[in-house]
Amino acid sequence: MFHVKEQANAKRMLAKHATKLGTIGDDTYYLFDGKAWRISADVVFRSECSLETDTVRLLCQTISE
Repeated sequence: MFHVKEQANAKRMLAKHATKLGTIGDDTYYLFDGKAWRISADVVFRSECSLETDTVRLLCQTISE
């Protein structure tokens, strides 16, 4: 996952438009624009890898069941 430069804008965008996948520990994961996003200690990260996105989706789904 890569650090997102515009932190405040990214947080607002995720809150309004993203689908929350779940929370693992202190990290909250979202799905937006086909990519996994993570907020960890108020820092936003975005996945560039489709395999990583799929893994995060499955992990969050498994934990929430």
